[in-house]
Amino acid sequence: MAKTEDRSASDSVETWRETLYAAVPERDELLSTISGLETEPLYTPENVELDYQRDLGYPGEPPFTRGV
Repeated sequence: MAKTEDRSASDSVETWRETLYAAVPERDELLSTISGLETEPLYTPENVELDYQRDLGYPGEPPFTRGV
């Protein structure tokens, strides 16, 4: 079985950001949607308020969200 590291997603994101921006500098202009909403370069589960049981659930139980 593979070992998992005891790092939070924010630590992983920071490592990703440092590695990426070392190779390619960050853009000066902000990214935005066609509606003018600013966007982040990466979204993770920490960006979403999710109650796993309420919002996703388990296979075979409501809400039936698997495979959607």
